[in-house]
Amino acid sequence: MDHGLYLDHSMAGTRQLVWWIMENRREYFDRSKLVPNRVKTLAFLSESHSKQWLDWCEEENIKF
Repeated sequence: MDHGLYLDHSMAGTRQLVWWIMENRREYFDRSKLVPNRVKTLAFLSESHSKQWLDWCEEENIKF
């Protein structure tokens, strides 16, 4: 799925989207790293997932 394409064409707009993060692999993060700063809420399955994704975002200089 092209996340950017979905976000660009979402009728609700990105400010109303919740992005549910279910994978905690760098490969998934790399495919999705344009999404975290474009949505209203990120939901993680665990605290360890959120910490890992926040660390990756910091490494990539992605701001919320």
